[in-house]
Amino acid sequence: SIVSRRTNLPPNTRPKTKPNPTAPKNCAPPAPTASPSPPATAPPAGLSRVGQIAPASSRHAALIIGHADLAASLGRSGAGSADLDAWRPAQEAVLLAARANGLQAIDGPYLGVAVDERFVQAAARARDAGFDGKWAIHPSQVATLNELFTPSEAELEHARAVVSALAEAERSGGRGAVALDGEMLDEAVRASALRTLARAPGSGV
Repeated sequence: SIVSRRTNLPPNTRPKTKPNPTAPKNCAPPAPTASPSPPATAPPAGLSRVGQIAPASSRHAALIIGHADLAASLGRSGAGSADLDAWRPAQEAVLLAARANGLQAIDGPYLGVAVDERFVQAAARARDAGFDGKWAIHPSQVATLNELFTPSEAELEHARAVVSALAEAERSGGRGAVALDGEMLDEAVRASALRTLARAPGSGV
């Protein structure tokens, strides 16, 4: 299933929504005024229309995959549900819809309570695919998810260097190509760097 997270503030008091190129460090974005809302009656219908659901309300903050509901609706066996590759099309659909509409993309919970190798593999794949976080099905999983979705100091240092190099190029008139340690830099690289910095502890995201 697809769950949209939305705020409940009145239209005249809520902040303006704008695309967010950043990502949280924890397993789900903190939102005291948000509540999950299932926007479709059937999980497959929700996934097939995720491109329409994402922009349907200005109160949407995130899209989240409900692995268990979707697996049941599709008739997947336990082995099928445990196959990480089988979830890739659904994950990509949700991720693309979220990014196209400036929303956070949160992967659904791993269908098990243990913090084992399969759990870590599933979470790492979601992180590497571009998801902002992953739901935990058990409190014991939260610390590992926070660790996985928090950038390392080396990643933060590189992101700061990217932003600094591009800023310096702009100050000098933007003449010529910008490179850092052999890597060509452009706005896409800057957006990725800003997303990394936003996931740092204390970023407020």
